[in-house]
Amino acid sequence: LRIIQDRKDQSSGAVPMEMRRAVAKKDGDGADDELQDLLPPSEASAAAKASVNLLVLACFAATFAFYFERTGFPIIFTSAAKKIGKGLDEATKGQIMSSFFWGYAMSQIPASWVAHKQGGYYTLAGAFAAWGSLCLLEKSVMGVTPLLMVCRVLIGVAQGFVIPSIHSLLAAAMQGKDKSKAVSFVTSGMYLGSSSCYIVMPSIVSSYGTGVSLAVLGGFGLSWLCAWLL
Repeated sequence: LRIIQDRKDQSSGAVPMEMRRAVAKKDGDGADDELQDLLPPSEASAAAKASVNLLVLACFAATFAFYFERTGFPIIFTSAAKKIGKGLDEATKGQIMSSFFWGYAMSQIPASWVAHKQGGYYTLAGAFAAWGSLCLLEKSVMGVTPLLMVCRVLIGVAQGFVIPSIHSLLAAAMQGKDKSKAVSFVTSGMYLGSSSCYIVMPSIVSSYGTGVSLAVLGGFGLSWLCAWLL
């Protein structure tokens, strides 16, 4: 019966039973990889790989976008503070600048729990919807310190959900070495986002002012959200 089954497998292009069993007996993470190598290529596996690659690219764009915003606000606010003038001493400026991190720190543990329970897809979408929309509101509260601080805290809370959501998505979609490579690539988006912002944002602020600059930050996040939901 085993010989008949092996012949059927060979004629149909499937992996013979003995080869399946030999691979199954091997210990470690390499067993699944070797079995995958034995399987004939299929359109389904190619489509799955393309989907995973697209997910990794989208997560890279996400880290790029939210670090672009995180770096961009201090540049914009430094310019806006000069125009606001009185009532905005150095201590107040420091409080406004640091208020983002109050919210970001507070949301880390709840964000991890939500991403684990609800999944990364909608959690990440909600985070981008929240901080992108709040960025567009910052111009209207720029001269009101308490409201601006609240806005920055809420943006920090929203952005605190980004990294846990991304890790949840990658953990569900990938395994082994591919996961570590994907995380490294996605993480590089943070540094590229920050460095890119330092290059382009001063020119945007000097040419178009505070309102347009904040709209660029918010629009960047909401644009990513639209592409994510498509």
